[in-house]
Amino acid sequence: MNALIQKQIDAVPMLSPGERVAIISTLEAGKAYGYGNLMAWLATAWAVELRDFEGFSEAAAIATVSGRGPYQLPRKPKGGA
Repeated sequence: MNALIQKQIDAVPMLSPGERVAIISTLEAGKAYGYGNLMAWLATAWAVELRDFEGFSEAAAIATVSGRGPYQLPRKPKGGA
């Protein structure tokens, strides 16, 4: 796992130990099977959940899962890597 990503996960105090394990497992699966593939399946499942159980319109559900969420990329360290 990328050390920068691990550092960012570790810096979020509100994550439970189980959530940390789930996030790390998901990132490892993405690395093994393709991040885009995994992201597409997760986004589809979330959009269906929003549409079918939370009352979102299909357009609103798709917009919500489109990647314009609140999670920021970690800053790239100075000097590369």
